[in-house]
Amino acid sequence: MKNLENYGVQELDALEIKETDGGDLGIGEAIALASAAIYVYDNWDEGVQHFWNGYYSSNGTSDFGVGAGGSW
Repeated sequence: MKNLENYGVQELDALEIKETDGGDLGIGEAIALASAAIYVYDNWDEGVQHFWNGYYSSNGTSDFGVGAGGSW
């Protein structure tokens, strides 16, 4: 590989590396992320039930079983 210094390329300092990588989470982002995680944890069972109800209704079956209108 050719020497990059001949092309005027310089190494990034620590601040530039941090800015390039996106930096750290701020307090607002950390609170929003924690709030979302708590909401998902608290409503997990309800969310799973809604998922399965949607799955079975889109496949033409009754709730958690094979029903009329299936494509089998």
